[in-house]
Amino acid sequence: MALKQFSQSVDSARIPEFLKKLFSAVATLAGRKYAADATDGNVTLTAAQLLGGFILRSAGATSTDVFPTATAIINAMPDCEVGDAFTFEIINTKSGTITMAIGTGITLAGTTTIATGTSRRYLAIVTNVGTPAVTIRGL
Repeated sequence: MALKQFSQSVDSARIPEFLKKLFSAVATLAGRKYAADATDGNVTLTAAQLLGGFILRSAGATSTDVFPTATAIINAMPDCEVGDAFTFEIINTKSGTITMAIGTGITLAGTTTIATGTSRRYLAIVTNVGTPAVTIRGL
């Protein structure tokens, strides 16, 4: 009986949309990769590094690292739509603090520094696709 009630409450027109989102989410999780960056000094991170999920910064002292542009992030996400989101983590084993700066179309919210010997998790949310915009929030 419960199965019949469930099947009556499903909007069958929305199933293809749901499956598309589900498969996209699974593909995103399956594609997570660890990226090590031993550059001494400031770097501009890539969309692929962010989407990979884990970035290790390991060389040099204090730096200001820059997030990629919103356009680069959106172009790296298949079938990207407003509201699509992902998390990533930056691990700092450098001898100084990393300060994160924005690329074009990025809004940075929350904590923007990563102290030596710590990591910071971020949530990136696509807020506009037509005029590329992404909000990155330190968690």
